[in-house]
Amino acid sequence: GLPIAGVVTDDAGKVVPGVRLALAGVEDGAAAGATVTRGGGTDGGGAFRFTALRSGRYTLTLTRKGFAPLAVPLRGGEDRLRLVLAASKS
Repeated sequence: GLPIAGVVTDDAGKVVPGVRLALAGVEDGAAAGATVTRGGGTDGGGAFRFTALRSGRYTLTLTRKGFAPLAVPLRGGEDRLRLVLAASKS
């Protein structure tokens, strides 16, 4: 299978541990309405990894207190991502 992996940083370039991740999408060739969902989080170094995915269209949603939520459209096999969370305005 294909991975989706990377590192989450803040807008100053510092890694952000403890980010909640929700991956949802549809694998290529899947039956209508068949979705893939996975959850996880970043480790102490801000890294994350989802494995054993098929090619398809996915959305990775990132949330953490103190930061604005972020939703990123992805394809299976993207394994060198660097995602940046912006500090929340409130």
